[in-house]
Amino acid sequence: MGVIAERMNLKPGDLGFTRITGFTGWWVNLGQALTGDASRFTHVFVVMDDDTIIEAMPQGARYAPLDREYKTDVMYSRLPLSDEQRQLVVQTARELMARPGGIRYSFFDYLYLALKHWGIPAFMLRKAIQKFGHQICSQLADYLINGGGTYKGGKWIPNPKGFRLFTDGRMPMDVTPGDLVYATDPRLNQSIYGAEILGTQKAGHPAELPDAQDPL
Repeated sequence: MGVIAERMNLKPGDLGFTRITGFTGWWVNLGQALTGDASRFTHVFVVMDDDTIIEAMPQGARYAPLDREYKTDVMYSRLPLSDEQRQLVVQTARELMARPGGIRYSFFDYLYLALKHWGIPAFMLRKAIQKFGHQICSQLADYLINGGGTYKGGKWIPNPKGFRLFTDGRMPMDVTPGDLVYATDPRLNQSIYGAEILGTQKAGHPAELPDAQDPL
């Protein structure tokens, strides 16, 4: 078990919330602002079972070491998933990453979320996102927590074995990072019963970790 996994007692399917910095972060912040999401977190990743995480980035989804340094604080949270559901998260992630081209990323997803927020229909854009499988970080996280699923006739059919984070009928493509924060932080009224905050990895720590990537 890695340093962060042991320190935070992390399990597969746990979530990490942070902010992306730099030029990429500026675009991500803009996209999130357009959706009406006022959360201070603009990025979410999912913990895997081998001291790695999976995260959707503008270059496409990737695996990254869990033990790494960040330029901003990282808040780790846990949802009340069963052990079977946690393994389903990992299995679903690996199946998606094994597809030709992996998991693509598109800023059109932010446009779709923004239009939806302002009550503007975007049926063609939604169909395109469903067809090509583009996912930003929050969409990917919600999809994995659901254990995958299928789009049929424009409707989302979740995996019955997965964890239903949202019960209002929304699709994984209708989720922003802030939506996930509000649903997992028990200090907020909208949190899921049994959700908990595991702790915070402060920015710049632990810099001494082995195999650390460049900070985000």
